[in-house]
Amino acid sequence: MSFPTGAWEINANGYRGRLEIPSVDGAGNLVNSSLTMTSPAPEPASKVTGFWDDDGQKITFIRVIDQNNPEINQVYTGYMFDNHLDKANPVTHTLTGEFEAFKGTGGVANRSLYGWFANHRQAT
Repeated sequence: MSFPTGAWEINANGYRGRLEIPSVDGAGNLVNSSLTMTSPAPEPASKVTGFWDDDGQKITFIRVIDQNNPEINQVYTGYMFDNHLDKANPVTHTLTGEFEAFKGTGGVANRSLYGWFANHRQAT
């Protein structure tokens, strides 16, 4: 199954927003992608750079919050599944996994991993 491009509604440890992945190139690179957190407080869009592994249905990306300060960037890994058994039409896809936060975004030595998930609804 190829990656469903477009807008994903994301929840990353309770912070909600929009993950935009307009396309994935033939090598599996995410192209012109971004992540914008909207709740609990709006944040500017962050660049997203990473990979989609079609065989493993695995996404890996870095949320680049500040390219000059790597300790506030976050590293996400997730896996995709679809929910076609729940509702045949429209198919909903889910990414779920964990992200690693460093000192600048709340990570500490004994808690640097946090959960996240994102949903994408296929057009009917």
